[in-house]
Amino acid sequence: MLRTMNKSTIVLIIVAVILALIVGIYALMNYRANHGSSSSKLGDDVKITNKNGSIATGKKAQWPKDMPEIVPEFKYGTIQSSSTTDVDDKKSWIVVFKDIPTDTPAKYKTELTDKGWVVVNEISLGPVYTIQSEKDDWEMFFTGDINGKTLSIVIKPKK
Repeated sequence: MLRTMNKSTIVLIIVAVILALIVGIYALMNYRANHGSSSSKLGDDVKITNKNGSIATGKKAQWPKDMPEIVPEFKYGTIQSSSTTDVDDKKSWIVVFKDIPTDTPAKYKTELTDKGWVVVNEISLGPVYTIQSEKDDWEMFFTGDINGKTLSIVIKPKK
């Protein structure tokens, strides 16, 4: 059964994206502070890890090895970045993809439901889409732009 996305869910998605950006910027600043100036350029292959999680970009980015087994691996397109955060012993993951085929949302939605995930919300505004699903103690949002061929997946524990 689908339900409409309430304001708190929209805020949660926005907060997750902003958090991923903040974690990435903080990790990069922390890395540079501890390792001197870096010759890395935007788009370089980078992996940074600290006690609160990790972020990887470029060729170092991969499907997180510690992703819960109940989450089907997303095998469409190319991973652009991945991050893991661990706050208050609650892990969350964000994986960003590029070069996504246009039929990807339907395919991955089928994979999710085949694995027992329940789609609780689905929004499509032209080429932009968001699908929210839940299983056991986990919640997933995958959001993308078919025209831009990009997609991000956020996995987090339910409250």
